[in-house]
Amino acid sequence: MAVSPDLDPYARWRHALAEVDRVFAAPPGLDSPVDGCTYCTAESELRILGGDPADVSDDLLGHFMREVVGHWDADQ
Repeated sequence: MAVSPDLDPYARWRHALAEVDRVFAAPPGLDSPVDGCTYCTAESELRILGGDPADVSDDLLGHFMREVVGHWDADQ
């Protein structure tokens, strides 16, 4: 008996990944610079974070995501 595509976990996973690719294919740039702790993050990296998302390296994005919330402005 074939598994319905609606119930097939692999098909659902592939569909979810395709949707993520579609949604994040062209992320918007920020409308203001990223303000943060320049002790932990260089100003040049803050400018990169506030610019074109394609210029943000995986390492820099990971650094941004791992920092404590108090290192960034509340709206960021």
